[in-house]
Amino acid sequence: LKAAGINRLSFGLQSSNERELSALGRIHSPKEAAETVKSAQSAGFDNISLDLMLGIPYQTEETLLESIDFCASLGVQHISSYMLKIEEGTPLSKSELRFLCADEEKVSDFYLFACEELSKRGFEQYEISNFSRIGFESKHNLNYWKRGEYIGVGVSASSFMQGKRFTNTFDLDEYMKCIISGFYPAVTSEEVNTDDAKFEFIMLALRTSAGVDMNAYKQAFGTSLAEDFPNALKKTVSYLELDGDFIRIKDEYLYVQNSILMPFMEEERAKN
Repeated sequence: LKAAGINRLSFGLQSSNERELSALGRIHSPKEAAETVKSAQSAGFDNISLDLMLGIPYQTEETLLESIDFCASLGVQHISSYMLKIEEGTPLSKSELRFLCADEEKVSDFYLFACEELSKRGFEQYEISNFSRIGFESKHNLNYWKRGEYIGVGVSASSFMQGKRFTNTFDLDEYMKCIISGFYPAVTSEEVNTDDAKFEFIMLALRTSAGVDMNAYKQAFGTSLAEDFPNALKKTVSYLELDGDFIRIKDEYLYVQNSILMPFMEEERAKN
């Protein structure tokens, strides 16, 4: 991979606690995770990310802090920390272990605790769930959040080019036939209309610690945020703050971004 030009790797650690990993059905151990990171570093990778999960069975602040310290001790440059959401139909949703997961209030406590402890260790938050050392922010993620163009390669992958969204087939055999025949395997394509694009711009930008660049918004659409979403701004004003030319979600409310976005979504839908 290194020889092929790949310069960044991300590993799904989730936790450095054996009991928590077992509850999640993960087959790796903390020792194996550490060896994997060290192997990648030996191969020449100096841009490595690890995933941590919040609110998983058996987790406490003490074990979460141990996981954070475990990541920091490996000398990685980036940590993604996601709050567990139990999806209907998954093994965890049918297991008694679901009752050992943290409730919403406790998950929010874990989130704020993780933000504080990661910052102490030099990992600055630049997006709701992403923390990095200075200069190691994920470029491809930042591209998504700025509505930049991208090409998705592989089964079910999505692309966004020239205002259109494409999604590849979900069928592996069909995908391979397309590749062998020399055809791009996109099976769905949709034009993103202006109102949807405006909401996407806000939704993605509000994920970041910087927030919505109001000048960039006006340059993209020719209108202001206040003109397009006056009602949503009134409803969410207590959760937002003005920082120069940017409107951003206050740090203490980042983890409830989805709820804050609802008024914007409702106002956008009312126009369609």
